[in-house]
Amino acid sequence: MKVVGHSRAVRFSPTHHALASSSVAEKDGWSELQAVAELKALVHLNLDRCSLVTDEGVWAVAELKALTYLSLFGCSLVTDQGVQAVAGLTNLTRLHLPFTRVTDAGLQHLTSLEELIDLSYSSEAAMEELGQQIPGLEIVQEGDYEESDEEDSDAELSD
Repeated sequence: MKVVGHSRAVRFSPTHHALASSSVAEKDGWSELQAVAELKALVHLNLDRCSLVTDEGVWAVAELKALTYLSLFGCSLVTDQGVQAVAGLTNLTRLHLPFTRVTDAGLQHLTSLEELIDLSYSSEAAMEELGQQIPGLEIVQEGDYEESDEEDSDAELSD
């Protein structure tokens, strides 16, 4: 399945239930995220550097209750309100939030994510505090994120 993107196509692999995009369409990113929210079996969503993703879009994505992986890396319009929506994704094991407008206080919404084991965020102090509240959470530094995400994407989209 192909969901329209402006500069790059969004790829969906039905056998792996993964969706990746580095560009949500510049004119209508909200509609695209509403369409993505209809993919109820989706478990892997990568919205890296989609600069038009907003809190409203994250609330649409929060309908994907099967998600285990969500990357909002570089989604600079996402704030604490968006993270509040993410808190309802109880199956989430991996979450990437660097270069968003999420504050340290906003991370406190994530304490209900008991399955979360991998979190990347720009403030190390806030992550360590959250790590004390979520057993098994691994703290991922920004430099480590790029390398580990690339390896996982290749593994999930090959075959």
